[in-house]
Amino acid sequence: MTLKKEPRRKKEENSDSSKVEDLTKVVRRNKVESQKEQVTKYPFTKPSEINRVKEAHGRDVGKGVARIDYDTMDLLGLSLGDIVEIKGKRVTAAKILSLYPSDEGKNMIRIDSILRNNAKVDLEKEVTLRKIKTDDAIAVFVENSVWIPPIDERYIADCLDTVPITKGDNIVIPYFGGRLTFKVTKIVADTEVAIVREKTVFHVKENRASVTRELFAEVDKKVEQIDGALSELKSTLEQLKERNKKFGS
Repeated sequence: MTLKKEPRRKKEENSDSSKVEDLTKVVRRNKVESQKEQVTKYPFTKPSEINRVKEAHGRDVGKGVARIDYDTMDLLGLSLGDIVEIKGKRVTAAKILSLYPSDEGKNMIRIDSILRNNAKVDLEKEVTLRKIKTDDAIAVFVENSVWIPPIDERYIADCLDTVPITKGDNIVIPYFGGRLTFKVTKIVADTEVAIVREKTVFHVKENRASVTRELFAEVDKKVEQIDGALSELKSTLEQLKERNKKFGS
C-alpha cells in the first residue's frame, strides 16, 4: 500500500511545484512590465540628491535652466543642455548648465523662482534630479489667472523657445516692461515633459472664474479707497463747521 501512495505524492508535489513556477512567471512578467513602464517614463539613471537649492543668476531667470556641478552631471550621465526632472514637493523640469567655477564642489543647484515655484521647493531645501527623455511640444494649452490684453500666441512660443515644460507648470513671459503668467493645462507631445519650439502652437484660454475674482477684488479695493476718501471729507467738513461756530460766536 505504501508503494502505491508514493507516486500520488509525487504527482501532488509536481502539481504544487508547477503552480509555484506559474506564479513565479506571473510575478516576473508583472515586474518586467513595471520596469518597462518605468523605463519608458524615466529611461535614465537613478536619482541624485542635491543638498541645497540656491538662487539663479540674473542672466538665467525665465530661461528654464538649472546649474549643477560636473560631479553631479557625471553621476547622472548628463551633458550640457540635457533635460532633468526636478522633484521637490512637485515635479518640474529644466535644462542643465554648469555652475560657475566658484560654486563647483558645493553640492548645490541654482534655479530661479519660477522653477522653485513649479517644484514647490524653497531656497536651501533639497530636490531630487533625474535625467529624462523629452520630445518637442506640438501644442500647448495654457490659461491666464488675471485679465490680459489680446496677445499673439506665437509670441509666447518665441519667448519660451527651448524651455522644457510639463502639465501644471506656471510659465512667465515678459510683456511691455512687466510680465504675464500662464498655467499649462495640457501638452500635446509624446512625453510628459516637452520642449517648446518656435513652431509650437499655443492656445490661451481665459480662466473666467479667476479673472472674475480678480475684478471683484479690484472693485472692493476701489470701494474701500472711495469710502476712506469720503470719511476724510466728512471729517474735514465737520472740522470746518466747528471752526465756523467758534468764529460766529
